[in-house]
Amino acid sequence: MPKIPLHRKNKIDDPRNIDDTLDEMYQEDDGSRPDMKHIVYKKSRAGLVVVFFILFFMASAAAAAWLGFFLFSPSQKFSENQVVAEITPPNEIVNGIEQDYTITIRNDGSLALANTRVSLKLPENFIVTDSEPDATSDRNDGWSLGAIDGEQSKTITLKAVYGKPKDTKENLRVFVDYKPSNFNSEFEKIVDEPIEVTKNSVEIALSKKSVDGKNQLEVVYKNITGQTITNAIVGVDAGSSFKMTKAQPPAKILAGVITLQIPELLANKEDKFLIDGGYSASSTPPAAILANITRKFNGKTLEIAKFELANEGGTGLSVQTSPAKSLSITSNSESVKPGDQIRLTITYKNTTDKPVTNVAMTLVGVAPSVKNKSIFDYTNLATIGDPDVVGRQINPDKREAKITWSPEKTGVLKEIAPGQQVVIELNVGVKTLESAPKETEATYTLSLSGDNDTMMIADPISISTK
Repeated sequence: MPKIPLHRKNKIDDPRNIDDTLDEMYQEDDGSRPDMKHIVYKKSRAGLVVVFFILFFMASAAAAAWLGFFLFSPSQKFSENQVVAEITPPNEIVNGIEQDYTITIRNDGSLALANTRVSLKLPENFIVTDSEPDATSDRNDGWSLGAIDGEQSKTITLKAVYGKPKDTKENLRVFVDYKPSNFNSEFEKIVDEPIEVTKNSVEIALSKKSVDGKNQLEVVYKNITGQTITNAIVGVDAGSSFKMTKAQPPAKILAGVITLQIPELLANKEDKFLIDGGYSASSTPPAAILANITRKFNGKTLEIAKFELANEGGTGLSVQTSPAKSLSITSNSESVKPGDQIRLTITYKNTTDKPVTNVAMTLVGVAPSVKNKSIFDYTNLATIGDPDVVGRQINPDKREAKITWSPEKTGVLKEIAPGQQVVIELNVGVKTLESAPKETEATYTLSLSGDNDTMMIADPISISTK
């Protein structure tokens, strides 16, 4: 297909017509034409103008926004002083008693607070037992309150116990974390409330005395509050060498401490705890006997009263050790080695003029141990009756065995007539244990008690091992 030529307007067919064409294009009204030899080229600055215009616009908008915030919306201003935290303790804080505390978080501003959280720094022996709302931390010392609107408040009510003596002073500190609704970051407020223990809840006293020729510890304790105290414990620590023969009310020995459970102690009520027993002449009594009263909250024990009685030399609490050796323990050897058999002989003679009934013999042996195993074998004892054996690890290197012949299982101990002698023999094997110490020593102590409250402790014996 043949090409069709394009026709251009104003085509200059004759170069001589150039002047006419220029006249048509550039001639001014006065008939002149611009001097084409002096044309000046200028660079365009339109982009820079646009950038300056945008920056000016943004700055103006920001200034207008802040001006509007401060001048036209005064109700939306925020100050940390508008968040108030108040702790209200009891009028009188009583040692060891559950009492009510309140924590109030108040928003005095108009802006809502988001994600409000409260936590407490608790003094030592301060325990939160319950709260409303429920705590969100394991120690019952933190709460999530969520949002608090302007001019509103939220309150946390606590039940807590402070286990410290009268006149103890401390600070209860509260932390409040929150985020105002027109901020992207959080704030924290810290408030301290001074607290002081103004009253004790119980009193305790300890004394030594002799009653009908028997040695006795007397513990007197009293509830000095107007409310009943439940689940308290009286503890008396007279040292490991103290031998208890009787307690009234009946008590237990836990971890070396004579322990009396008190399910309920009535308001303004006084009670007594009597302990018969003493130290042998060969023992070393502690410098002081300690008595205390404790209560347990959330698994933690709080001491709420204590008393210390000087016990220099165990004065007033020595027990009978007969010059005639009416109670004694001997061994067939003073030194043993692995594979040997120790023969212990217990001898008791009633040197009184009356029968001794319901006699109990207790032999306590402290021997070397390896990996919580005694080097002496108490699993196959050769002896009379059927004694009870209780083991206890004293430390990584020593283990205790407590062997008791009771009158119920050992007929000869039910009644021992005047002048009658009772002999009990006990054979104990020596184990072969890896890493056992080459040379060490085992100690055995024997005690006797009966239902007439008599008590004797034999001189201890020592057996070396190698």
